[in-house]
Amino acid sequence: MGLMGRVNLFFSDSRKLLYLSLGMAAFFVLLHLLFCIDIYDDVASCYAWDAREVGRGEWAKGFNPGLPPLMTYSAGLLCALGMEAFTATIMISGLLYILTAFPIYFLIRDLLGEKYAGWGAFAFVMAPKIIRFSCSGMPNAGRNFFMIMALYLLFSFFKKRTPLKLVFLGASIAGLALSRGEGIVFLPVFALVFVIVYLVLRDGNTLNFKYILRMLLQGLIVIAAFLTIASPRMIQMYRHTGIPVLDSRQAGRINELRASLGLLEKVPDGNAVQSAEEKQSEPVYLNKKQFKRFINTFSRGSYELYLIFAAIGAIVLIYRREWRYEYYVLLAFALINALIFYFVVVSYRYFLVNVLLFMPFTLKGFELVWLLLNHKMIAAYKGTKYIFPALIAGLALGHTWNGVAKLTDTEDFYYEKAVSEWLAEQGARSGISKLKIMSVQPQYPFWADAEHVKFYENREKCIKELDGYGYDYIVLETKHEDKIDAIRQHPGLEEVSQQWSNDVLVFRPKAAFKEQNNEKTNE
Repeated sequence: MGLMGRVNLFFSDSRKLLYLSLGMAAFFVLLHLLFCIDIYDDVASCYAWDAREVGRGEWAKGFNPGLPPLMTYSAGLLCALGMEAFTATIMISGLLYILTAFPIYFLIRDLLGEKYAGWGAFAFVMAPKIIRFSCSGMPNAGRNFFMIMALYLLFSFFKKRTPLKLVFLGASIAGLALSRGEGIVFLPVFALVFVIVYLVLRDGNTLNFKYILRMLLQGLIVIAAFLTIASPRMIQMYRHTGIPVLDSRQAGRINELRASLGLLEKVPDGNAVQSAEEKQSEPVYLNKKQFKRFINTFSRGSYELYLIFAAIGAIVLIYRREWRYEYYVLLAFALINALIFYFVVVSYRYFLVNVLLFMPFTLKGFELVWLLLNHKMIAAYKGTKYIFPALIAGLALGHTWNGVAKLTDTEDFYYEKAVSEWLAEQGARSGISKLKIMSVQPQYPFWADAEHVKFYENREKCIKELDGYGYDYIVLETKHEDKIDAIRQHPGLEEVSQQWSNDVLVFRPKAAFKEQNNEKTNE
């Protein structure tokens, strides 16, 4: 057998493709563990920050009522074992990214057949935007894993109904809710789909009281499994907000509803989410601009190349009359996710789960292209047998390079960590027990293991904040010209000389300014 024969044989073996997918995913995670220093705002300000505090045993500081706890506490456990916080968050998100290859493999196998399953896993782990956000400490990998696992278990249950699948289904929905704030929204969606499919797929059973009772009892297994996993967090939040929810945003929405119904005189003050997510979650009006923004983020998150093939694949399935009820469910989940985020200004990463939800359609679109490339009119020409392997190799290389772009652009971020470590040294020499850094980006206080003093976007509020002595250093990148101008005009501040001044400027209060404000504080 020649080389091309062995290559074709390898790629026709679905199990070998799964192993290749797992190996590639592990390789991408390892690269980020070793070389990634580009830390996202939310990771620096929330996930890694809180995980570090949890790892130190500072539960009160690590407790963020506005964020789901799965990423924070899991990474915090690794921090307690001695792992650095950013590395710990990459490890948790990377592990969930690797594990997602299994449920997507089994889901595709059940929907399309064994020969497609390996390709589904491979297409998932090689999607560049999946790589980028799954290997960077963000909670998207958790949502991807638990959502697709729950859907696989739901579909699998109706093929062979066993109580154990329901237990794992409830646990997966709980994992979804503890991974992302909007995850709890999908609990009633799963319940509705469960009831509808249960009643439709009766397999000859009579729709009577006994059948409905069995459905309800099996549904209770799912609820019980969900509550077993989620109840510790619900108890924690009940003590904090008075409502057994999973984060303070949910408590806020419930209190707003109660107030609108006249059940509350005043909405209690809640704890704000300290993340870039919350800053971006301001409601917007239903207009053309918002619709265009939504289409852009939706298509980018779904990954444009895959989305095009998914549209082709859906047409193929309909044309061949191979459409199944599961496809309606997958599309419904994509639609509900889109509705959740339509009215907020969000990053495209919130739609990355579509790569998984649309995968059966994407694979059918890929198959149509493969059939066209192997058409007898094309196959008659010499060398055409190399076209498909060459396309796969080219796409794989392109996806890899795109997916690990965070590792190749380190020149733009090396100074963040270098300046932060230098500031930590300056603080230690000055005998400051806990450094306070005012900055726009949370990366600087994170890398310096310092307290973050927020630098307000509003110029007037920013200048007013400068008059208070609540910081040891101010760090601004040179692009923030308006803020730098305000600081240089402030009589109580001085610039600190350091070697990264082409990228970053550092300021501190003058000694007299410190003494003056200390006297005011003592008074």
